Amino acid sequence: VVLLDHDPPAMPCGPREATRPGRVTWTRSDPHTMRLTADGAPGFLVVLEGHNEAWEAETISGTRVPLFRANARYWALPTAGGPAGYVVRYRPRWRLPSLATSAGGLFLGLILALRLRRLDTSSSEALASGD
Repeated sequence: VVLLDHDPPAMPCGPREATRPGRVTWTRSDPHTMRLTADGAPGFLVVLEGHNEAWEAETISGTRVPLFRANARYWALPTAGGPAGYVVRYRPRWRLPSLATSAGGLFLGLILALRLRRLDTSSSEALASGD
């Protein structure tokens, strides 16, 4: 049983006796990327990791898959049954704006440093010429 925070999409279901135990393997290629393979009946794949809106899931072929808050703390993704592969990535929305802001700050710092150097050089030349 999985308790979700909102209604899931319509999913195929078969008779209870037709279901078989599922099998899941996962690997973490880095702190922000997880690869999951599942083979089993239709349902939800629940990952016992803290839910965050920045997690995004897609199938191996690149189709986006919705992630749900499961059991008030974890996250789950719907599976249609049978063999399937998923890639789940943590992509916070603040990453791009913060990188752009940092690049802008570096650029501005470089311009100011070059301008100060030019002012320092011109004032040194003025002192040397006696002005």
